[in-house]
Amino acid sequence: VTGKTVITNSDGKQQQLPGEDGITFDNEKRYHWDVSVGIPFSKLRQIEYQFVPAATAGNTTGQQDNGRITTHVSEKQSPYAFFNYFPRAVDLKGGSFLTTPHLVAGLPISRRPFDGPMVGVGVGVYQSWIKFNLFAGVAFYRATQPGMKQPGDTTTSADFNASLQDRRIKKLIYGINFPISQISNALGNQ
Repeated sequence: VTGKTVITNSDGKQQQLPGEDGITFDNEKRYHWDVSVGIPFSKLRQIEYQFVPAATAGNTTGQQDNGRITTHVSEKQSPYAFFNYFPRAVDLKGGSFLTTPHLVAGLPISRRPFDGPMVGVGVGVYQSWIKFNLFAGVAFYRATQPGMKQPGDTTTSADFNASLQDRRIKKLIYGINFPISQISNALGNQ
């Protein structure tokens, strides 16, 4: 909305150039959800089980020789894609909408996103000199391990593969996240 002011003298002649004053109204509704990208501060340390075949020298039958179960520790850290849910609708164009405590649910941005879903809460800090959003929650990582077998046990490849079982491990996860709109605005200003 723009208003124009014109100053005239008693003869009706314009004395001063018109000045324009305007104000912008945003009529977009408030939303209960938004999406963001999060970076966890912590890494997931996970034990991975492997079958290592014994030496197959002289084995011409093509069948797997006996081997051993070994383990090694892997560390993973993947960014997350988050769905943010606000119990009270918020103005997504406002600068402080993530300061309201809200629920977050996310999947890692990786080869297997359903191997580490997470749920938690998020809250933002928006001051004139610093702006960021924090999240914390529980991630449910998929772990595969042999059922009755232990590291060091002798077995065959077929028995090892048949004994593998999936289970979910709960881990605390926390980090920082950024709304997609904030990322696109930052990239658009460059």
